[in-house]
Amino acid sequence: MRTMLKNIEKVVIKGFSGVEHVVEVIRIGNEKYVYIDLTRENEEKSLGKIILAYDVGMKCAIVVNGEKPSWINDVFKSIGGILIETN
Repeated sequence: MRTMLKNIEKVVIKGFSGVEHVVEVIRIGNEKYVYIDLTRENEEKSLGKIILAYDVGMKCAIVVNGEKPSWINDVFKSIGGILIETN
């Protein structure tokens, strides 16, 4: 799993808002996701990245170790994404 997580790249994407964002993305299969690592980032920064994912029209790949926050299911229902468990 950690090998896959090393394939994170930073790209510039213009959002629906018209603002260009530098976004960390990870490719899984043929799809790119906004990379959100709850094992290394606080919840406030993670929620900011979810808003950014919505603005650029991408799904989220959320990394957790152990129990996942209750809001993750709402994110997946709204914009889609995958959960990556590292435990």
